[in-house]
Amino acid sequence: MAVKPRINESQQEKANERLDRQVGRAYMVWLVGLFVGALHLKPEKVEYGGISFTIDSSEKLQGIIYVVCLVFYIGMLGLVIVYGLQHETSNWALKRRIVYGALGKKRTIIGLDQRGRAVLRGSAKFLYTIAVLCLAVITFFPAIHIIFFQQRILLNGIDAIFQTTSLKNGNIDPAAPATLLLTLILMCGWTLFIYRALRRLLGPDTGVVFISVTAAVSFASLDSLLRTGEPYMTALLRAVGLQTMVFIIWQLPKIIASPFMGWLSLQTAYYKWRVRRAERKKRRP
Repeated sequence: MAVKPRINESQQEKANERLDRQVGRAYMVWLVGLFVGALHLKPEKVEYGGISFTIDSSEKLQGIIYVVCLVFYIGMLGLVIVYGLQHETSNWALKRRIVYGALGKKRTIIGLDQRGRAVLRGSAKFLYTIAVLCLAVITFFPAIHIIFFQQRILLNGIDAIFQTTSLKNGNIDPAAPATLLLTLILMCGWTLFIYRALRRLLGPDTGVVFISVTAAVSFASLDSLLRTGEPYMTALLRAVGLQTMVFIIWQLPKIIASPFMGWLSLQTAYYKWRVRRAERKKRRP
């Protein structure tokens, strides 16, 4: 049976270097977008590959730059997925540093009683959570800024690339294709957050349907209040439809594997029956 190779520190260092370069490029492109938006730059003519075109507003240029910035994050996600499929990963180095920092002046756990170890464990978990949160914010700050605070400009860039219409009278059209795709991506992230939070609070046996319903109801409330300003029921109906798509994507591996697992179960039951029949034949005189 093929298994993943053991942790390869050299490969992990190379992957970390690639991720660092991708983050640096994303920050650079994001800063260029901010610079274009601040100065309202608008090139009269752009040529690429022998094709020339014009951009009639600085917001469209800024939106296109933001799309390029998000493409770097998509590349980072693909790199993480491909590496995770091929190699084992570990964060023991970070956890060791966290435990070392939580020890304070006494740099050893020798001599600690049960209460001291419990305090050390709680402090280490708190510091680890803060460290991971800070690392995530620093890494994804450009994406967070673009998606949540520059969404209209981002949709302008998407419309300029794909010739769609996502804005009506300066407001976001929730039913536009680009807006729906962006909402689906946001809902996937929100569902992942709700999944991790509910499993920590309620335990690992929390039902998938309950998680999906909670994610749809809470996302519709936040979407209607913070983004679209539309009635809650309208946002809820759209959220339920998109959450259904998220649920299908979530369960797709099980759906694909179910016929094979069913066939494997039938084969297992058949061989067990043959073993029992052979044992019964041996018992007969």
